[in-house]
Amino acid sequence: LVWGGGTATDTGAFKASAGALLELAATHTLAAAATLSGAGTIDITGVTTVTAAANVGSIGTFEVTDTVAIASGVAVTAGELTLVGGSDLEGPGSLTVTGAATLPGASLGVTGNASDAVRLVLKGASTVTGNFVVRDGSVLENQGTITLDNDTEIIAGDSGSDQLLNDAGATVTYTGTAANQDAF
Repeated sequence: LVWGGGTATDTGAFKASAGALLELAATHTLAAAATLSGAGTIDITGVTTVTAAANVGSIGTFEVTDTVAIASGVAVTAGELTLVGGSDLEGPGSLTVTGAATLPGASLGVTGNASDAVRLVLKGASTVTGNFVVRDGSVLENQGTITLDNDTEIIAGDSGSDQLLNDAGATVTYTGTAANQDAF
């Protein structure tokens, strides 16, 4: 099911049953009472603004193909996350992923706009492929294991305040044979 068209402020529940795919297309603002949940896949294929921590519930697969913006002061938790290549996670809020995260060629923050810096905390086993960009004061914090695939780079964007934090007990692993694997 593709839910979209135009611009909307949503107040109800979006639930993807096991095996189902629900796409949020166009532009959505999730009001405080709105929720995303279910054992299936919820894919953000437009621009969705999260305004409350309760907006994101237990989701089988939380996928971002376009843009998710998390409002100021909002700390969201997701069981797992896939940021599809070219997608953006924006702030100024934060997202903590307790399980697996797949980050192929996506980015944190917005170029030239430090007010949209975001904090992404990874607690599980995460995989980065391609170029992953951390921009304008955004923070990528590893509390689990990040594996950088062959020819992968985590790149500091356009600000000296971008951060890659590898917390005590966390691990960053490089795989493959390429000589140009970089993390900042």
